[in-house]
Amino acid sequence: MVLFVTLLMAVAILVLFFNTIACSLGYSLWPDWIGWGGLMISALVIGGKMTEAAFREIVPVIFEKLSSYNILSKSTAGAILDTGQKKLFRNFINIGIIVISVSIAVSGISEGLAPPQVKRVEIKIAGLHPDLEGFSIAQISDLHLFQALQRGLVPYIVDSVNDLSPDVIALTGDIVEGDGSQIQREVDKLAELRAPHGIFFVTGNHEYLAGVEDWMNTMKRLGFIVLQNEHRLVTQGRGVLLFGGVDDYSSPASSPAKAMGFHADADVKILLAHQPDSVYEAARAGFNLQLSGHTHGGLLSPVRWLASFGSPFQSGLYTYENTQIYVSNGTGYWGIPFRLGTPSEISLLILTGG
Repeated sequence: MVLFVTLLMAVAILVLFFNTIACSLGYSLWPDWIGWGGLMISALVIGGKMTEAAFREIVPVIFEKLSSYNILSKSTAGAILDTGQKKLFRNFINIGIIVISVSIAVSGISEGLAPPQVKRVEIKIAGLHPDLEGFSIAQISDLHLFQALQRGLVPYIVDSVNDLSPDVIALTGDIVEGDGSQIQREVDKLAELRAPHGIFFVTGNHEYLAGVEDWMNTMKRLGFIVLQNEHRLVTQGRGVLLFGGVDDYSSPASSPAKAMGFHADADVKILLAHQPDSVYEAARAGFNLQLSGHTHGGLLSPVRWLASFGSPFQSGLYTYENTQIYVSNGTGYWGIPFRLGTPSEISLLILTGG
């Protein structure tokens, strides 16, 4: 078992290493999921073995306690703890660990690499101006463009979004990752996105890691409207929407109040903020709706539940005071393409008076 896990991890690391180098040169030796799949199986097997080892220490103690209370006879406890039965139990557990680990890894990698699906969400706004009924916003978040990204993913996303014919497109941060020279083709493809009222972009924490000024200039070159603690007004008929955007929450300059400006009388006020935690100040500033990402939906359902103790806004639509917040699961992936119960998405948000 130890030899199997060691060899699997070594092969997986080599696959990722050489494929990353190849991708940086414009080639792809093999699908990236091969390496990540090997690492995930190794990690799950190691975790399973640690759990099994812990149970092997605990089970004898439980049997001894039960026999001391006459719940289980000493002869029965001794039979259960027989060496032969221990070996059989251990082999059974080892097989189970491998089967379960492979199953989880395959399911997680499959969902992680699956193309994002369109998720339609109705946003009910009390007293919505009739001319804004059905106004649609396509949200792309956490795409994390990097050199080893699947070829064909960005064209798929662009075509899918354009097919929706949204009124506005919102890019809510972490769109890019790393050196732009290695992903120029993918980034330039985003310029084919189309929306009659504009395409808005706000920074995420990863834009800061990758050189925020260069990336903001790139987004402007592609024709996107970069919002840095500012807003734009969009009119449809007699209805007026305010689209505000803030720098990432991690930036000291991030300010929803500045993004609102002096147009609190707009019919609908929408804030684009990468991290959900901006909603507290957004509510004080008077925004009706905030669009965020950052969490990736927790990647795994149990992780999302645990993360909710730190921040309650992890995936989907919530309400905080008088402000609604929609948190996208993300359109791409970062690092390991692994998801369980948190599929990637292109969000289509439709305003309605209810």
